[in-house]
Amino acid sequence: CRKARKEGVTVRVLPAPGDISGFIALYEETMRRLDVGDFYLFPQRYWDSLTGPLRRQVLLAEAVAGDDVVASALCFATPPLLHYHLSAASERGRALGAGNLVLYETAEWARGHGYEVFHLGGGAGGQEDSLAAFKRRFDPGGRLEWWLGKAVHDAAAYRELTGRAAGDFSGFFPAYRAQ
Repeated sequence: CRKARKEGVTVRVLPAPGDISGFIALYEETMRRLDVGDFYLFPQRYWDSLTGPLRRQVLLAEAVAGDDVVASALCFATPPLLHYHLSAASERGRALGAGNLVLYETAEWARGHGYEVFHLGGGAGGQEDSLAAFKRRFDPGGRLEWWLGKAVHDAAAYRELTGRAAGDFSGFFPAYRAQ
């Protein structure tokens, strides 16, 4: 954080953002750089839901250097919980340490707005990887048990909407995630 601040990086926190196109571009650039595969890419209708029906529960934090957004985090905000969802950083942002600053400043913003927990999650696909290690640096003793659920509560509707059986968990789940 000190390095980013020394280089003039500032952070702005935007509750209920109406436009996340800059985040989407930076996120997709980050995913291509990391070569993570299609699972971590989302169709446009997903992004549209974040500025449509879910907008009031979305929080966008952006680290800015000069005129450029160099790192960003997209969170779900339902007091008293703030849940980190996705983040991205340009090469310049990585060199500046802007990813650290954007999460730190988001946590400070959340504390000042009555949030009690900032949940960062784990590594990619639940793995103990460099992403999990990065997140754990913010709260070394804060690891919690977690579960990933794949449940379909209305099998007929799921089949009608996706063309797949409720128990078919091959590929993307939920099936609408497939491009």
